[in-house]
Amino acid sequence: MTKASLIVWDEAPMAHRNCFEAVDRSLRDLLRFSNSNSGETPFGGKTIVLGGDFRQILPVVSKGRREQIVEASINKSSLWNSCKVFILTINMRLTQNPGDIAASEFAEWILKIGDGELSNSEGKALIEIPQDLLIQPGAHPFNDIVKATYPDFDTKFNDSKYLEERAILAPTNEVVEDINGYMIDLINADEETYLSADSLCKASSNILDQDVMYPIEFLNSLKFPGIPNHKLRLKVGLPIMLLRNLNQSNGLCNGTRLLVTKLSKWVLEAQIISGTHIGEKVFIPRIVLSPSDSKWPFVLKRRQFPVSVGFAMTINKSQGQSLQRVGLYLDRPVFSHGQLYVAVSRVTSKDGLRILIVENDYCDRFHTKNIVYKEIFDNLPKGNTYCLLKLFQIVYIIHIAMKYKILKQISINVRRSMLLPSQHHGLNLIRYEDLLSAGVADPCQVSRCALQNAVSIAGVVLITQALLVEKIKKPKLALPHVPGKTP
Repeated sequence: MTKASLIVWDEAPMAHRNCFEAVDRSLRDLLRFSNSNSGETPFGGKTIVLGGDFRQILPVVSKGRREQIVEASINKSSLWNSCKVFILTINMRLTQNPGDIAASEFAEWILKIGDGELSNSEGKALIEIPQDLLIQPGAHPFNDIVKATYPDFDTKFNDSKYLEERAILAPTNEVVEDINGYMIDLINADEETYLSADSLCKASSNILDQDVMYPIEFLNSLKFPGIPNHKLRLKVGLPIMLLRNLNQSNGLCNGTRLLVTKLSKWVLEAQIISGTHIGEKVFIPRIVLSPSDSKWPFVLKRRQFPVSVGFAMTINKSQGQSLQRVGLYLDRPVFSHGQLYVAVSRVTSKDGLRILIVENDYCDRFHTKNIVYKEIFDNLPKGNTYCLLKLFQIVYIIHIAMKYKILKQISINVRRSMLLPSQHHGLNLIRYEDLLSAGVADPCQVSRCALQNAVSIAGVVLITQALLVEKIKKPKLALPHVPGKTP
């Protein structure tokens, strides 16, 4: 941490403000031995880049009210006053071609959902879903959503490319488990059932004979978010999702999707189908997991494979994923800020989104609830007068700065996918004055430049403290343009 010149923190609005304040205090304590002023500056004077979108899901506060959830966000922290905010205005996930009016209108519709502009009411509002996005439900809603999201499933269920680009989203874990169970039954293959070994953590309590009070059968029946169930049904060819970080350097992170290739007694063999290590085969062992938050007066220890079936996933779990085809199953309305926005913005095109509404407050099939806490946007800049600076562009500037020995060696913790050039060459002209005010450029060092090919989606980037480009003696250092279009 002390050697890093830059720290990148993605999906920042989803993290509790206490996390950032804890990192801030830790960096101040660590760096004050090398720099006496570090104890008085945010993050000890380190440059921190926070990426995210406040339209998306906010920090999860157990049984928290609206006010508590908003208060837990990073922009309610005292650190927010030390941040420089840059607005990203283009949804780079959508495959937009110049002159594609339909794609532009769809992108605008998604932003209006995120901003809560499709209804005049505050907070919870029923909005109308366009008819071309709706699935008309029949007698078996599960069958309808599966056919819309996984066409030709009976012949392509073991095709990794087919599975990696689509998923069914639902608001709750219960519905996700029911859909996954329904789709497992559709596959004609040998099934293995893995049962967990559950026990109580002895160190969490000093009550004698606690095992007698909570028998094994009771422990097996418990279900927790983020913890695999006692009974895990798997077949060769099933897509699964990791629930824990096992080996980040090899792509085995929480949320990684894999395809089961072999089932054995002690380990699972699987092929990675998402992230930066697509195609690699890995082995997944059983590990001991415990819930981070529980209403019970004990800590459960569950030894099980840290995976869940991945045909369907919760909306919260899908945040950060990019999919070509998404089926949104709403047996009940969304219940938290940003959930509907996250669900409809996972797709790369309008044709890839289909929504099935089972029930709502209007007793029809084309309205659903959208929840937006508009007060979360109160201290965010309005309009598009700010510099259009993407994470990729920041990294490019730093790359050039390192090339000319302007910065010391840095440590960047971002997904490799964020650094890959986009296939869609959208040009964003950055105002030179904004670069100067942000400290990214200096009139004596850097000529006017335009950066392009960003891969981040619409959101917010925050930059604190130190300048990205430090002063040097050479006058007028010109940064080369990124290959592609020129302004």
